[in-house]
Amino acid sequence: MCMFRKSVVNPYTHRSVLVDCGICPACLQKKAQARKKRIDATCKPGFNWYFITLTYDNKFLPYIKKDDLKNHVTSVPIYRDFDRCLYRATADYDLDDSPRKVTDPIGYLSLNEDWYARYAHGRIPTANHKRDAVGVCYYKDVQDFFKRFRIYLKRKFNYTDKLLYYSCSEYGETSYRPHFHLLLHAPAKDEFILRTAVNECWRFDDNLPRKFEVARHASSYVASYVNCDSCLPSFLSSKEFRPKHSYSQDFGMDYLAFTLPSILSSASSHNLTYVLQVLIRGVPTKFVVPVPKYVINRYFPKFKGYTRLSNSSVFNIVQSACTLSPVEFRFAVSSILQRYNQFYYKSDFERIRKMIYNAFKRFKSVYPESLPLDFAKSFVDVWTSYEQTKLRLWYENKDCVPLHEQYDNLADAYFGHVRNSAVYDYFKNKDDTFVFTLDSNYFHDNIVKSNIYTNMFYFKIKKRKVTNQSLVEQGYNY
Repeated sequence: MCMFRKSVVNPYTHRSVLVDCGICPACLQKKAQARKKRIDATCKPGFNWYFITLTYDNKFLPYIKKDDLKNHVTSVPIYRDFDRCLYRATADYDLDDSPRKVTDPIGYLSLNEDWYARYAHGRIPTANHKRDAVGVCYYKDVQDFFKRFRIYLKRKFNYTDKLLYYSCSEYGETSYRPHFHLLLHAPAKDEFILRTAVNECWRFDDNLPRKFEVARHASSYVASYVNCDSCLPSFLSSKEFRPKHSYSQDFGMDYLAFTLPSILSSASSHNLTYVLQVLIRGVPTKFVVPVPKYVINRYFPKFKGYTRLSNSSVFNIVQSACTLSPVEFRFAVSSILQRYNQFYYKSDFERIRKMIYNAFKRFKSVYPESLPLDFAKSFVDVWTSYEQTKLRLWYENKDCVPLHEQYDNLADAYFGHVRNSAVYDYFKNKDDTFVFTLDSNYFHDNIVKSNIYTNMFYFKIKKRKVTNQSLVEQGYNY
């Protein structure tokens, strides 16, 4: 669906692969749609989505100094003018605002050495209350908020239910002021308790009550925040500063088809699909689609280099991670990966072992009698079945796409770099007047789908009120 695909050479197989650019409107909207589906998949009965906005007062706003950006080496300090801490004057705790030392940062931000030359060529916005500073999103504030939130609910209300959330940071439309948006998935009966906890646990804003409301179209609205950084200056669009998104564990796993027994049952029949119902112009429409990749990866996490290994090698690595010590695992995996450039994995052996072993523990929590052999076999079988399911659904739903547009690497097949008898016979049976393009970026079906995603991107973008006039001049209709 991207019209700006690039050819990237795999350094291990030395073959070129077409990949999406990841930054065009169609790619950005594709990311937003993926997050929307994950939010929609969190749907417990009797639960509501609550939309929460967390903002800063000027004295608590995290910022970096412009001079530090110009003179940085490897990291830039992040400052805050005031702290807000609890202190105990009597039997109860009270909040106290205390100024911070100018030389005492709250954290650091890592930057590349050439960052200033690459990204600071545009306008660098200033914080509202400091002309020599830039407000930035400091995600640790949200992490600390959730810690206090859970502790407060436990101590004040003896509330122990698991809460699911989706959070995203954002910069304001005109002043680029950092703030956060949260989606909280919680029981409808607990709205008052949760509202009270949110008011008490976010300490960087004195405006009460905080914005806390039931979200009616939660997935579509919040997923649009993925595209908000498209209107930011180049400075805030860089990897180090751009808005981030996160969610709690097991987020988007509430469908019955996403449980481990259902995944194993579907994999045995090579049919890892589920029925997705969506509204199209107000009419409920059902589609049979593959189980999302994040679901499979939750139970059977892919590790670094997985795609370059045979099924037998994957089986041995998974079984070794469940049975061997860290030293023994390193030795065993090194012998398996020797022909795949073992130095590539030098610093990742322990991380791979822990990741697989934790997945094995989750597997045993459902099947207590299972052995490492059973988990390793399921690991290989499920991923094999998943790839077969995607390929089968792709062939069954061609949508009348011409044969020569069903291959991204059509040029390689046409010139004989890749053998494909179907494509070769298709071209051979055409007369000399047949005109086609070898560049997949210009395939008709790809252009149509890309235009659909692009128009959806500009229609759903949160800042459309600011950018409407410029978009109309570019030919987009609203």
